[in-house]
Amino acid sequence: MDYTLLGAIIAFVVFIGGILHRSVEGRREAVRQSEQFYLQHYWEVLKSLPPAALLDTPNEEKPPVDPDDSNQVDLYRACALYLRLSEDECELRRRSGVSDQTWKKWVLGMRHQLARWPVRDVWWQVRDSSHPDIPLKPQFEYLRQVEAHNGRYDFCEMNVLRRAWHGLRPGWWWRWWRHSVRWDGSER
Repeated sequence: MDYTLLGAIIAFVVFIGGILHRSVEGRREAVRQSEQFYLQHYWEVLKSLPPAALLDTPNEEKPPVDPDDSNQVDLYRACALYLRLSEDECELRRRSGVSDQTWKKWVLGMRHQLARWPVRDVWWQVRDSSHPDIPLKPQFEYLRQVEAHNGRYDFCEMNVLRRAWHGLRPGWWWRWWRHSVRWDGSER
């Protein structure tokens, strides 16, 4: 057997494997950057909400959010920005720009915020409105699906292999490490 040919084949396979790995890692990095961009905007919107909107205080009576009230214009604006941001995040997931792990967290957060004051009040006001430019097209169609499916809806229609190729799933090493090491760091 010719060992130089075998060595060349092995080197070629390793070279191609390196190129494929780099390609997937590049896609993962692009996904991480888009997630980071939306996460920064999420925190900016949360900073504009009043403290009562950030804390769960069940006994405190909160006034309904009225867009015509001059004292609540900023609150209404912050809630509308949150709804628009959430709709954009759903669209980004549909276009395969959000990883599987991040999407699970984001969609549960959306569901939670849609049920809490003040976002809930604004959501109830705009949920059934139509698009201003296209009267028969509803606004926030992705958020409607999130609400209808109780936060268990995934807009990404790719199969597992395509998700891995596009960098939406963690690599094999992550799954191996996660399953072999417990949350406290001890071996299983």
